[in-house]
Amino acid sequence: MVDDPLLIPIKVMGRSEILKADMIEDLILKILGARANHSHRYAIVCKGKYVSHTFWVSLKNAEQEKPLREAISKLPGYELQL
Repeated sequence: MVDDPLLIPIKVMGRSEILKADMIEDLILKILGARANHSHRYAIVCKGKYVSHTFWVSLKNAEQEKPLREAISKLPGYELQL
């Protein structure tokens, strides 16, 4: 049984000295609203000059994913997302 079928991982990789978790979280909350704050889990991996931030976010509908990912791709220090 799936409790939240629209719970998805957003993995964002970039330059560790520039791309910070709070920048990504602020953007998630701005686009998805407070509901995202209640359902996200977070992980970080840092190797050398690169960092990987993984957030689990709950979408209201599938159409919310594309604008969120497009906004994330414009963050300073951004390199790649999965």
